[in-house]
Amino acid sequence: MSAEVRLLRPGRCAALLAALLAASSCGAPEPAAPPARPNLLLLSIDTLRADHLGCYGYSRDTSPVIDRLAAQSLRFADAHAPTPWTLPSHAALLTGRHPLELGILDKSGALPDGVQTVAEPLRASGYQTAAFVDSGPRGLVGAKRGFDRGFERYVHTQDGSEERFRYDMRHTVDAGVAWLAERDPQRPFFLFLHTKSVHSSADGQTRESDAPYDKPEPYRTRFLPPGGPRFSWRPDPPADVGWLRQANLRLAAGEVDKSAFSRERIDELIAFYDGGIYYVDEQIGRLLGELERLGVRDDTIVVLVSDHGEAFLEHRFFLHQELYHPLVHVPLIVHDPREQRAGSVARTVYLEDVAPTLLELAGLPQLEGVSGRSLLAESPEARAPRFTYFRLSPGRDYEAYGIEDGPWLLVHHRTSGDADFTSELVLHEASAARLDDAERARVGDALRERLLARFGPILARAPDERPLDPETHEELRALGYVE
Repeated sequence: MSAEVRLLRPGRCAALLAALLAASSCGAPEPAAPPARPNLLLLSIDTLRADHLGCYGYSRDTSPVIDRLAAQSLRFADAHAPTPWTLPSHAALLTGRHPLELGILDKSGALPDGVQTVAEPLRASGYQTAAFVDSGPRGLVGAKRGFDRGFERYVHTQDGSEERFRYDMRHTVDAGVAWLAERDPQRPFFLFLHTKSVHSSADGQTRESDAPYDKPEPYRTRFLPPGGPRFSWRPDPPADVGWLRQANLRLAAGEVDKSAFSRERIDELIAFYDGGIYYVDEQIGRLLGELERLGVRDDTIVVLVSDHGEAFLEHRFFLHQELYHPLVHVPLIVHDPREQRAGSVARTVYLEDVAPTLLELAGLPQLEGVSGRSLLAESPEARAPRFTYFRLSPGRDYEAYGIEDGPWLLVHHRTSGDADFTSELVLHEASAARLDDAERARVGDALRERLLARFGPILARAPDERPLDPETHEELRALGYVE
């Protein structure tokens, strides 16, 4: 069965929602009869760092709605994405497989023929399935990359032609709520919403504001000190790429070092980013309120997750291309209103665990060939070492491969200014015992041997050099992935 794939303009979405609300102006709709199986709502908040949410220990009040949801949910304290960028991480999220198993290596990647998404068995079992994604059809969560499999409707809500803000969760929520209002209330639903409202925009300098993380007021300057922005965020010299992408190119080439970026400038950048989180948090609150109004909140399991984090020059770069903890540690919250289970879960889990969990909650058999495991398992088995990578395109300023084993992360990487790859051993758990130099070298050598055994064939293979079609190029350029 093929999905109905559409590009929904923001104006049409808002009009449809207004019409539906007007039709019910005589009062709130009668609550629907509880479905025999739970409804499932999967929220993917692109580029959301876990440690910038209050429920994960952040001091700034960026996420009051998410924090309240987390207090009534299972919150996974150590959830990891397989990569620090959107395409492969969403492949893991929706298929239950590590993207290396799917052969997704660079910007040309797509779901292979025959690989099922979690939506397919849900639809086959009677679930109504719909997705509203902040991506163009050829974008990183686009239908033309295979992500529409199993969805009766797969709607691309991202369209910058009518709105100032290219990525706006308000439109995504409007579209999702409109679909919920018109669906068959006698059948359970699976709704997937994806937003890039926290993501930077490479073409931010073409708008009224040049802030790399731009949102409407009062969100844009919510966390700035009094007096508003202090810095210009237009590329200097002018360039076809945004300020952050240009900064990364210069850092990689060795033209500047980290000392060129003041602490005050980085703090302002973080304040813009946090304003986007607050905006998204408010939209999530609006969505949950609509679930209540439609009478389905008590029957709807909500899974909130991100695909990767963001960097603010903690190591080498801005944006999201490195393999360090802030880039691959993501929030993961599972709220089941039918259960009383709530609290923090300490064990390490992965994005590919989400699809098996959704199927278990729906009472369905697991997909064949998945490497993910249900998050609800009482006694999870030990996991093998974890492989991560960032490999986007030829000539990219940065390429990296990693292996995680317990508290250790080994990163094998190079920049455009490096003659060859170098390996870096990182202890990413502050509480772990520190080793002397000899023991550290032994750990590093053992991990490097295993990493090269896994990635050797990939390192020897050139990234895909086929030219992108204009639509895909524009989508990736607006995200800062290509020039």
